Amino acid sequence: MPSHDPPPLPADVRDVLAQLLMEAVGSVAAGAYDTVRDLLDTVETVVRNKVPDPEERERLLAGAATVRESLGADDDTATGYLRSMRRRVRSAST
Repeated sequence: MPSHDPPPLPADVRDVLAQLLMEAVGSVAAGAYDTVRDLLDTVETVVRNKVPDPEERERLLAGAATVRESLGADDDTATGYLRSMRRRVRSAST
């Protein structure tokens, strides 16, 4: 019987995404929104190209979109999404 488990997230991808998301949290706190947008651009590129599970890929991209929409208007929401995304990435199986 074939396994239906999602493909594992490579450890290097997990580490890179976790670092980028943590940097984005700090940048939101500092009000450095251009930096946050640049970091999100990189996060989205890594997610599109390196996250093998299509469902997880869509969740992370949706989270990044919510962060973009929240920047400046609701930084608590942006920070919450970034932290949640980081937890998901850090807890992903490798």
